Amino acid sequence: MDPLIKSFQSGRFSWFLRVAEMADLRDFSFLVFPVRFAVSVVRGYYVLTREIQWQALVSPNGLQTRPKPTSTDIYLWDADLSGFGLKITPAGRKVYLIQYRLGGRRGRTRRITIGHHGELTPITARMEAKRLLGQVALGRDPASDRDKARADKSLGAVLDQFLTEHVKPKRKASTAREYQRIAKLYIQPRRGRRLLSEITRQDVARLHHELASKSYQANRTLALLSKFFNWAEKYGFRPDGSNPCSHVEKYPVLERANWRMIPSKLPAMQWRRELLQRWAMSNPQIL
Repeated sequence: MDPLIKSFQSGRFSWFLRVAEMADLRDFSFLVFPVRFAVSVVRGYYVLTREIQWQALVSPNGLQTRPKPTSTDIYLWDADLSGFGLKITPAGRKVYLIQYRLGGRRGRTRRITIGHHGELTPITARMEAKRLLGQVALGRDPASDRDKARADKSLGAVLDQFLTEHVKPKRKASTAREYQRIAKLYIQPRRGRRLLSEITRQDVARLHHELASKSYQANRTLALLSKFFNWAEKYGFRPDGSNPCSHVEKYPVLERANWRMIPSKLPAMQWRRELLQRWAMSNPQIL
């Protein structure tokens, strides 16, 4: 029996109510605009018919009349939207997808998974298929864009690779521990999930500003990021000359080494004078 008729009979007048809901009869506009009402009813009938047909295809009862799943996937293609289909795996999973070809008949055939049935309704999947196929009609390759996005690593992943492959074997153990501490405390929580290619100078400057209350650590973090991005350019993770740390000015601070150089037995006033003199020498631009 036709699924549309079965739906009408099982729900008595539920089918008519759904068409009426799609036609939006609540404002009684059909009394004033009969033509618009007729068009709305036809549109609602078409949308509901497509939904019932797709539900019949993806429901267990609807598949009983289809070939049983074998060792290969089964593809059901939409009759109206070319390239939009449903894949049924041997395990019974149902996946919405699109298939297209760029470059004419000799071009490469590509497929993109839209989502699983249940997570998406047939109408929602069809709308997404229209959007993706529209990009194909404009000459874009959605599958290539997806592959490129997947290949682009996050800042956190490449930073871990930098610490493992460069810092640990080529720097002192104390330096490696300090870099690991800075990365764990200040970089990974704030920017670790961002794609490496998306990091700009504004992102680095904003991170540096977020650590303004810890000016010494802010400068150390900026220095680590600068070395990291130079390494990333060297190994092809970013284009040459794209270090976003350039032109980001450090905070004027008294280096910790100056504290260790001052003898602990100096009188209090002399100690303060010596400290101020050394701070002024290390930051002449402030004076």
